[in-house]
Amino acid sequence: MVSIEENKALVRRYFDAWNGADIPLEEILAPNVRDPMAYEGQSAGIDGYREFFAVWRAAFPDLHSTIEEMIAEGDLVATRWSATGTHLGPYHEHPPTGRRFSFMAVSFARVAGGKIVEDWYFNDHLALYRQLGIET
Repeated sequence: MVSIEENKALVRRYFDAWNGADIPLEEILAPNVRDPMAYEGQSAGIDGYREFFAVWRAAFPDLHSTIEEMIAEGDLVATRWSATGTHLGPYHEHPPTGRRFSFMAVSFARVAGGKIVEDWYFNDHLALYRQLGIET
């Protein structure tokens, strides 16, 4: 049985990967990981996460997320985090603005068998869009 501390360490590694560390997603995510917040047209499973990472990394190459607080119970890890970056590449249909941003977010990762099997995340897209000067 995997401990709560091991689940939290796994989610920390996910954030390390998100921040650009060279960590294969197969070490962190289950092959059929579920992304309930996926973009329209995003692939399922690990491939979808690769696409998601690629979109954000291309748009915001200096993207950095900081874990502010983490709470775990059973197979669920809740994380309150912040993100900062600069809009230097296209973000979906929005051309780069060169503007900096920061926003707060919360995510809930479900862990089974030492891998993340489901990941819910809620970030403040309105704050992001406002800081980038993007009309909503």
